[in-house]
Order: sequence, then structure tokens, then C-alpha cells
Amino acid sequence: EPSRTHLVFRLIHQALSGADLSLNEKDEIIAETFRRIILLAHISPRDTAELVCLYLFIKVEAVVKVQLKEDSKLQFDFLHEVIQLIQTESSAKFDSLQLSFELQELYIELLARYQPDKVLSHIRTTEQFRNEIVLKICTKFGLKESSAFLYERNNKFKDAFLILLNSFNQELSNRSSEKILHRKLILVMGLLERSSRHLTESEKENLWFQLLDTIAETNSDLDQNHQQELVRTLLKSMNAHVSMPALFQKITNESFSSCGLIVDFRNMMLNMLDGCSYQLTTLNTVNSIILKDLDESFQHLRRSANRAIIPKSMKCDLCKKSLKLTNSGAFEADDVVVFTCSHVYHLECENLWLLKMGVEFNLLSCPICQEISKQDSSLVPSKNVEEKSPDKRSGCISKNQRMAFASIKSILYPDNISQIYSNDY
Repeated sequence: EPSRTHLVFRLIHQALSGADLSLNEKDEIIAETFRRIILLAHISPRDTAELVCLYLFIKVEAVVKVQLKEDSKLQFDFLHEVIQLIQTESSAKFDSLQLSFELQELYIELLARYQPDKVLSHIRTTEQFRNEIVLKICTKFGLKESSAFLYERNNKFKDAFLILLNSFNQELSNRSSEKILHRKLILVMGLLERSSRHLTESEKENLWFQLLDTIAETNSDLDQNHQQELVRTLLKSMNAHVSMPALFQKITNESFSSCGLIVDFRNMMLNMLDGCSYQLTTLNTVNSIILKDLDESFQHLRRSANRAIIPKSMKCDLCKKSLKLTNSGAFEADDVVVFTCSHVYHLECENLWLLKMGVEFNLLSCPICQEISKQDSSLVPSKNVEEKSPDKRSGCISKNQRMAFASIKSILYPDNISQIYSNDY
């Protein structure tokens, strides 16, 4: 009954997935389904492919190569549905299914025969085939873009380029539409851009210039405006991959400049020079700003280094003895050290202090200030009691300062511990 033939697939699924039949009975149904696979494929290739994937996948190669061998179109439809189920079906029951390389290559050959425009998209999404076999198939059916893709996958960029260049040149000779020519040009330029990091400079220049010559020296009745537009498109991409000297040498060649496109090259060069001028102006501006900032920083450092420092007293802040003065009333530079905090020491006293303290303290910082900082960091301030600052008018010093002086003097003069809290402090 032709109106009810589609119900056969539902009946088979119910029989094989249910619990009413024994295993032997299910095996008989599977065997009968295999024998009538051609009839089922004629009814619905999609439903037949699902039946095979669920219950007969171990026989999928026999189904394709034996049962459907006489009808290549039916063979293609069935294989197409099987591959679509495996690649796109979200169900976990098809996750573990995988066709052999031979079936994948057979499908690509059938695809090249019945849907040649789908071959390139298919081989881009799978690697379950042998490149040399599929390359022969693509060459047999004249699929140039697919052949170029396979050559590129094998890092044979020059072979891929020649195939695409010949295809582009053929479209130029056939005076194809602007849309087709632009698409072919984009394909060739894309290949050259992707292969740039794998080629030497001379190899890159040779390939780019071959493409440029193909456009400029075409003998077809191509509209001049369209030809110039193709050249502009090529130059925009070519500029990033070909050196400037080589490009200048190419456009000044008499045989090339005679084609009437020298104006486009001149405009392209002017645009490049304008861009270069803008970049140089930007770099010079940034450089001047940086130099100005550096100059101001150096000036500040020089003023800080040359600033006079007035000591707090005429006595060494460690030993409390008078500092030596020259006849002019100045300190003897070799015997005195003055820090920016205005503490002053005998050089001998400071060296003695540094020797006592070792590497714990900074050689370029004031000893007393370092001791005060150390004492402050060891104290935890109370939350309720606010520490009062020392009264500068009365000449008093803080408790932390007294502790710092005591600590330093106990290190330098351990024999005079009783004099640590003298009136000098």
C-alpha cells in the first residue's frame, strides 16, 4: 500500500525496541530488514540510515558496497544521511559511530559527482580520509578549490597557488562577472597571506607578482574600471607582504607600466607615504613628550641633590661630641655625614653603628630615623588613646625618639649604660 509504506520504519523500531519478541525473533527481523534494504532506501533514505545506524551498523559497509552498489544515486543519498546522522545528531546513541576511510572517500567521490559545490565544505570539517586519494578525486572532477585546499593542508603552497591562479586566469579569459572575479581574487590572496610565514621573501614576491601580472597583462576584454578595481584590491593586501624596494622596482618596469595602470600604483604609493608620514609625526610627538618628562625628572633630581641641608646641631647625633670645623666655618666633608632629615654624624660614628647593626639597616638612611621607624612599627596604637605629637616649642622629644636614642647608644657605648637617659636627650 503506497500510502502506508512510511509506517514500516515505525513498526520495525517498535519490534526491535520492545520486550514482546525474543532475541531470535528480533534477529530474524534484522536479517529481513537487511535483505530488503534497497526497497527501504527507496522509500526513505533518512529513515533507512537511522535503522542501519541503530541496529545494523556493523553491516553498513556491506549495505553501501553490496546492496546499493548498482544504484550510485541511492548509494549517495543513503551515505549522505548516515554521515549527517553521525555529524549532526545530538543523541548519544550515535556518538561512538565512525565510518571507515574507504566509505568517507567513496562519499566524497559521490559528493563530487552529484553535489560538487559541497565537497570543499565537507573536507574542511573532517580528516577521516587519505589526502592523496581525495586529491585524485578532486582532480578527476576538476574541483580546483578543493584540490588547492588539500595541497595547502600538506604545506604545498606553490602547487595550491598555481591551481587557484589558473582558475582565476580562466575566469578572466571567460570574461566572468565582477562578483566571480572578485571572489576568485580573494581566494588567491587569502592563500598567499596564510602562506607568508612559511615562505622566504623572494618566494613571496614571486607569487604576489605572478598574480599582479595576471591581472595587469590580461588579454580579455575586461572593463578597465573593473581591472583597476581588482588591482587596487590586490595592492591593499600585497602592501603588507612585499617589501617596498621590490614593489618600486616592479612598477617602474617599462613592460608593466605600459598597461595603463601606473596611476593606481602612484595613488597607492602616495597613500602609503601619507600613512608613513602620519606615523612618523605620531612617533616624534610621543618622543618629545617622553624627553620632556625625562628632562623635568632629571632637573628635579638635580635640584634635590644640590639642595643645601642644614644640620640640627653642631654636635654628632650619636656621640654628642662637637663636629670639626674648617677655618671658614664649614664642616670637614670627609669627617661628617649629613642626612636630608638634618641629623648629622661623625663618619666614624656612623660606620661604627653600621658595623654593629650589620645588614639589617639601610646604608643610605639616617640611623636615628631608622630606629624610630623600627620602634613605631613594633608598637600597636590604642584605639581609645590618641598619641600626642611632641611639643616642638619646648624642645621635648617623643617617647619613641628617647627609645631610639637609648637603643643606639647601648649598641655603640655598652659601658655607659647609666648615661643613656642623660639630659642631652
